Amino acid sequence: MLLEGKIALVTGASRGIGRQIALTLAKEGAVVIVNYNGSAAKAEEVVKEITEAGGTAEAVQCSVSDYAKTEEMMKDLIARYKRIDILVNNAALQYNLDFSGYDAAKIRTIFQVNLGGYLRMSQRVLSPMRQKGWGRIIHISSVHAKRPTTFDFCYSMTKGAIKMLTRELALECGGTGITVNSLELGAVEIGVKSGNPQSAITGEQAGLNPLLPYRPERPWGRIIQPEQVAPAVMFLASEGADCINGAALRLDDAAMLL
Repeated sequence: MLLEGKIALVTGASRGIGRQIALTLAKEGAVVIVNYNGSAAKAEEVVKEITEAGGTAEAVQCSVSDYAKTEEMMKDLIARYKRIDILVNNAALQYNLDFSGYDAAKIRTIFQVNLGGYLRMSQRVLSPMRQKGWGRIIHISSVHAKRPTTFDFCYSMTKGAIKMLTRELALECGGTGITVNSLELGAVEIGVKSGNPQSAITGEQAGLNPLLPYRPERPWGRIIQPEQVAPAVMFLASEGADCINGAALRLDDAAMLL
């Protein structure tokens, strides 16, 4: 197993992409901390699936947007596990609102979750990673780090910021044995969408670019599944990805080519 003995923390891991990442890392031998915000039952289902397969996992509740609670969670985890070897920043929010639909509270919240959460979690794992001389930080991002969404301008702004966070942190961690990379995903089936569902189905999820309707957003007529994302995370977390640092790997089924 490629990740035997590693301690992995996956945020937003009770469902969708995070859930599958947690299951895949556990299958490869990692002890997995399943972070969740709202659904304890869903998180416990992930833990149960891992433990029944012979792995080790625990569920930990914390909103990554809450500075004090994030500090408390990380202090407890590092005290008990002594380190976090692999951090997968996945928890994110998507309102699916146009420019006029955002108020100050929503702008603040989406940046606190999508960018602030990634930044805070990364800061808290760096010290133990540096002490060990090894670590993996993986940011789950989106092709909208490069391409405007047409359905949620704040969402794409946070993803653009994550791209630069990845690059800056990779440079800071150079030569320490820690790598920092991101995955820029296209349309992925997660079972449920946050935000405004009507906006969601008229934008990216409808399969056509609303500005250029003759160009499909999914050139091969399919939505990416979480099971297709998790192996890329597992690879970036492994020893085999040692020289990949500051990179943005695009998993979009060629949608960005259109």
